[in-house]
Amino acid sequence: MTPTPGITVFPGAPDHLMRMVHAAFGDPAHPGTPGVEGVKVLSAAEQKLTFQVDLSSRAPVVLRVCPEASREIRSDRRQTPIAVAGVDSPTPLAEFMPKILLTDFSQTVIERSFRFEEFLPGGTASELLDGFAQTEPFFEQFGGILGRLHAVQGPGYGPLQGPLFASWSQALRARFAAMVTDLNHAGLAFNDIRTVSMLLERNAETVDAAADAAGGPRLLHGNLWLRNVLLEPDCPHPRITGLVGLDCGSWGSPLEDFSLQQLRRRNPDERAAFWRGYGTAAGEGARTGAQEFFLLARRVGEARLEYHRLGQDNKVEATYPRLEHALDVFLSQR
Repeated sequence: MTPTPGITVFPGAPDHLMRMVHAAFGDPAHPGTPGVEGVKVLSAAEQKLTFQVDLSSRAPVVLRVCPEASREIRSDRRQTPIAVAGVDSPTPLAEFMPKILLTDFSQTVIERSFRFEEFLPGGTASELLDGFAQTEPFFEQFGGILGRLHAVQGPGYGPLQGPLFASWSQALRARFAAMVTDLNHAGLAFNDIRTVSMLLERNAETVDAAADAAGGPRLLHGNLWLRNVLLEPDCPHPRITGLVGLDCGSWGSPLEDFSLQQLRRRNPDERAAFWRGYGTAAGEGARTGAQEFFLLARRVGEARLEYHRLGQDNKVEATYPRLEHALDVFLSQR
């Protein structure tokens, strides 16, 4: 096995990798057990490691490795060991999802949780989409896929693995509480996030009414955008063949899903095509000003933690005036 240079981002990676491969596919001393022929780093972010592992006598697989328990962030569902199995959650999109081969939460093979899954061929939409003359067919298919996901009714609001809450505001307040804990642990100021949480409690009736009017708790991907959408290679038109990254899945309001946030950045024709596929354009402008503010505050708080994790101190500091301005605007409208 000759790992790519990036594999060194994972301490002891060659030895640990072999132990994980053996746990999933058998003892190498046994005849017929696939050997490791190569490793490609797909994502070498410190907190979320993803590898393509090429094996002899079978198709490549994808390995996802969770962070060490001491480095997990409570408010980031992508970092919790149980969340890495989010792709196993109820979904009507099985034909687009990779098959799970092994999930290990025991931390006995290595001191981290990990998962092996089927490798899905194809390039990401973030890499390929701009090469097509017509992008509207992609967004119409994408809208149909997201509409099927959002059609799944949930038992409450919150992460797929729980806990669940009776209202959207309660679930979001729990997220802010976890965020305050994370910020405090990181030595970062958090009074603005705590103020946002108190304002959310005061405006709970308004934001919950809007969430309920949008259909109540539905299945959300949480991180579905171009880099997590796979396209069929060598196809004259953009055709979606796979979806990855359901590590942020939750039960929530469709209005908060990351896909709809990012859609606003696309041109009018692409947005119209998306809503044709989705089935209704009601969601495009349905969020209230209060919901917009609390979702913005959540994104700013999440970005603050991410910037801190990456050592980008200037960007950490920039989140404070940004949220302060949003707070001033929100309070001036009350």
